[in-house]
Amino acid sequence: MYQRQPQQRRTLNGVKSNSAFVNHQAPPPPPPPPQFGHQRPSVSSGSNAPPTHIRGPPRSPVGMYGTPSISTSSSGGSLYGGTGPTVRPMARAPAPGPGPAQSSYSQPQNKNSYSQPQNKSTYSQPQTNHYSELRQKKRSGGVSCFFFFFWTLLLAGGAYAYFNYFLLPGLVQDVTKEEVEHAKHHWMTKYHNLQLAHETLEKSNAEIKETAAVAIAAAEKAQRQGGGGGGNSEQVEALNRELDESRTRMQQEQTWAGEWKQKAVSLEEKDTSVRRNIQDFSRRRLIQKYGYRTIEVELEFSFGDDDSAWITIELAPIDEMPHAVYTFLEQVEMGLYGDGGYAFHHNGKHIIMGAPVFNHLTHTDTDPAQRFADSGIASVLFQEYSDNFPHSAYTVGFAGRPGGPNFYFNTQDNSDLHGPSGYATDGSADPCFGRVIRGTDIIDRMHQMTGSLEQGDWKEMNPYVAVRWIKILD
Repeated sequence: MYQRQPQQRRTLNGVKSNSAFVNHQAPPPPPPPPQFGHQRPSVSSGSNAPPTHIRGPPRSPVGMYGTPSISTSSSGGSLYGGTGPTVRPMARAPAPGPGPAQSSYSQPQNKNSYSQPQNKSTYSQPQTNHYSELRQKKRSGGVSCFFFFFWTLLLAGGAYAYFNYFLLPGLVQDVTKEEVEHAKHHWMTKYHNLQLAHETLEKSNAEIKETAAVAIAAAEKAQRQGGGGGGNSEQVEALNRELDESRTRMQQEQTWAGEWKQKAVSLEEKDTSVRRNIQDFSRRRLIQKYGYRTIEVELEFSFGDDDSAWITIELAPIDEMPHAVYTFLEQVEMGLYGDGGYAFHHNGKHIIMGAPVFNHLTHTDTDPAQRFADSGIASVLFQEYSDNFPHSAYTVGFAGRPGGPNFYFNTQDNSDLHGPSGYATDGSADPCFGRVIRGTDIIDRMHQMTGSLEQGDWKEMNPYVAVRWIKILD
């Protein structure tokens, strides 16, 4: 009689998993091929149930060992009493479902393939390490990108700031100063040559007039003596010819003088245009760097080792004296007045004069005058002046032609003396670029200082009052 396999229970609906297989969660071993596909023996004649064909587990169209799943029965007869060999069709896999038995057969029939996935600890650890490594790499990559962009922005910002605030202003200043100096030298040379030519023409014109007057007087005298002899008539004719030549030369000289005068006027207009361009450039730079406002500077004097004093200077409006104010502020920003590079050394009746001279704060390896000369901005480019900002008491003005780097404090009203048509022989004025608004008593104190050397109205101050520093106030 047919013996039931101990590993599986077979029913009409399919294969039901053994309880041991479910509990251990491992697929059953594949049954040997011969045990499937057999035909249940005929039941006893007393049974009413028809003979049933026992189906094996689902298999592929190709058998377990590579042969078609077609078996024959030699017992004779079919399931319902037929005779002859019986061909069993290929077993069809059961429909997929949630049952443990069906899902178990959907996996490969290899023990080793089932044992590895069933170990949760084996797969859980690599997955955890994999994701942690991904998170760590993402975090490190994000930090690297952040520092890369941070340093890129820092370098770009530093390069932009250096170029815009340090390199570009210096280049613009150097180029503009070179162009202005070249234009100034060119036009001033031409203007000077025209002045010399005009003076020569005036002198020649005066000589011609004097010669003509002598010739006319001699001709008139000869005519009054009249007809006395042929010699006199010949002398008169010679004088008349000389007079005509003198008149012709005088007309020619006047024509040339008119042409030269027109050229001189044209050069004066160009010189005025150049000065206006310099003022416009200085005004734009002042507004760009300090804004459109009244600028103040603070100055510290050193009367000795432990004796210091401070004053505040309000600079002239940039619409009135832009070039002088710009020149002074550039000297301050370059530090030319600090570290013992400047001192007030002469006391006059109407001013206190300062200059780049040695003083008790000067370093041994420093030449104050050479430092100003090397800066390229020791003086203004022309004698700028405004009638709206005259040389009243306690104002500050540049001395020299051109003005700077010496500047002075007016201790009285010097508008007539230092203004246009004052003491200067060329008719120009000293640039007045500031006014003391705090510390006028310090100016009075300096005005009372005298020294051993006196030259006329000048008195050398002893000791010199050194400038410790000058800074621009916000």
